[in-house]
Amino acid sequence: MSRGVSPEGRVASGFGCRTVGPAGHPPARPRREGDVPMNGRPDFSVILTCYNEERSIRDFHARVTKTMRALGRPYEVLMVNDSSPDRTLEVLNELFDGDPATTMLADFERNAGQAAGHTVAITEARGRALVFIDSDLQVDPEDIPLLVAAYDKGMDLVGGRRVQRHDPLFRRAASACANWLIRRITGTPLLDVFCGFKIIDTEIVKSFGYGPRRLFRIVEVMRACPRSCEVPVSHHARPHGRSGWTLLRLAGLLLDAVRVSLTPAGAARGHAGGPPLYTVRTLRRKPGKETEDQ
Repeated sequence: MSRGVSPEGRVASGFGCRTVGPAGHPPARPRREGDVPMNGRPDFSVILTCYNEERSIRDFHARVTKTMRALGRPYEVLMVNDSSPDRTLEVLNELFDGDPATTMLADFERNAGQAAGHTVAITEARGRALVFIDSDLQVDPEDIPLLVAAYDKGMDLVGGRRVQRHDPLFRRAASACANWLIRRITGTPLLDVFCGFKIIDTEIVKSFGYGPRRLFRIVEVMRACPRSCEVPVSHHARPHGRSGWTLLRLAGLLLDAVRVSLTPAGAARGHAGGPPLYTVRTLRRKPGKETEDQ
């Protein structure tokens, strides 16, 4: 069992879970299995962003569904297609029609990137916590309960840490250097900042006012989460297609970290001006739908 945060706000560890919090921060109420959803909201909103995933998304969605049903907690699934040129949208429409837990499907007019996909899902999410997980089958949906168990202890953010990564050496080396730099710049305790497998408190994420003119930025959200925890998760080589990871994307995250470090904590929240950064071509919803284990 994790020892949690010390009175001085130092990093404390237990069974591979590292937490951090400010001095004197009041303890959070533990979230327990069986808690009644507040205001009819599901406990979890699982966010899936897809680009050229026609060969993997059926299997991935089925595994997510099986895992979430086994948890026995209210949940919803939100899917975003980043204007894939293959049959991804066709498959996602079939999954949306066939699964009552999948409450939203968005399709971008043009490729806008994963941050935009996360943003449109965040604006539609109703769950008390957001589950971010890549749909390329490199991480296992079956590991979601590991993150949920840590989140239920009162965490604001729980991240996956890929213990044995199956990526090219250059990518692992670049990621390790960038992780170190971001930890130094932002003060986050997470060892695997770039792992896309996370659970985050919805209220904290939505407090930034993300939308078409202000995209989701994981670095600033991490800074706003005083109780952060990391748990080991499985990792596999990508079975289909090519990764969207690039040095340009890595540089963008580092630039975000620098900007966040120069911004006073709690500042610059709310909707931003300027033109929309993405355009949703179609948006399908199941309004007011709350799905529990059948």
